[in-house]
Amino acid sequence: GPNYAWVVLALVVLAVFCALGLGRFGYAMVLPAMQRSLSLTNAETGALQSWNLLGYMLAAAGSGILASRIGPRAVISCALLLLGAAMAGTAMAATLGQVAVARFFTGVGGAGANVPAMGLLGAWFAARRRGTAAGVGVAGSSLALAGTGLSVPAILEGFAPDAGWRVCWWMFAGVAAVSGVAIAILTRNRPADMN
Repeated sequence: GPNYAWVVLALVVLAVFCALGLGRFGYAMVLPAMQRSLSLTNAETGALQSWNLLGYMLAAAGSGILASRIGPRAVISCALLLLGAAMAGTAMAATLGQVAVARFFTGVGGAGANVPAMGLLGAWFAARRRGTAAGVGVAGSSLALAGTGLSVPAILEGFAPDAGWRVCWWMFAGVAAVSGVAIAILTRNRPADMN
């Protein structure tokens, strides 16, 4: 059968798709509708992204250390489940403070999935192919941008103004949660785990 490294690479693309593409870049697509619905100022919406980046920054180093101790598979899958929960929290939020907390944990989950996922490629690809694998891996965020660019406007138009952005976040949350389960089942930390 095909080299399992390519399966791992596809799962890395999926992790990056959720961690950066949906968790960070998806915010920009949904933001105008959120801003109107929650009556947020431009300063407040900028602060929300800062909470996301703060969560990402604080978790980035720790997720790498944790992955080296318990393995990237466990860290990535748990981080994606946290990411999904934080996105669901965003969907249910009614105040600026609630959205800020949800965005912070979206950043934590994003770093917890993205950093170990990219590190996982070093175990599965020889040095001469790591650059190519990393390039393919980071394409997950671009795929998410393309996907949200096509789907989010249609969802926002198909629902009431106060509901469309919440539906988007629920959709993002579902994709992240399913991806976390898939990675827990299919990912292996190193080729030796395949016997």
